Amino acid sequence: MRQLLAEHSTNIAELKSDLLELLAQANGSPIALLDHEETTAYLVPAKTYEGLLAMLDQCELKCSEQERGQALSQAIEQTSNEL
Repeated sequence: MRQLLAEHSTNIAELKSDLLELLAQANGSPIALLDHEETTAYLVPAKTYEGLLAMLDQCELKCSEQERGQALSQAIEQTSNEL
C-alpha cells in the first residue's frame, strides 16, 4: 500500500454524494480518493492548485537565476581582438 499524502480521504461513493461538503471539510487541503483502500488520485481545490503552480513557477525562476549565475561565473572575458 502506498503512503497516503493527505489528511482527508474518501471513496468514489462518498465523492459522488457530496463533493462540496468534502471540499469544505478539507478546508483547502488535498483529499485522497481511495478505491479498495488504494490511493488512486488526489482531489485538490482550485485555489490550492493555483498556489502550487505559483510556487513551482517561483522555484523554476530561482533555478534559472542560479544556473545563469553559475554560467556567468565560469565565463571568460575576452576583448574583441581576441575573438
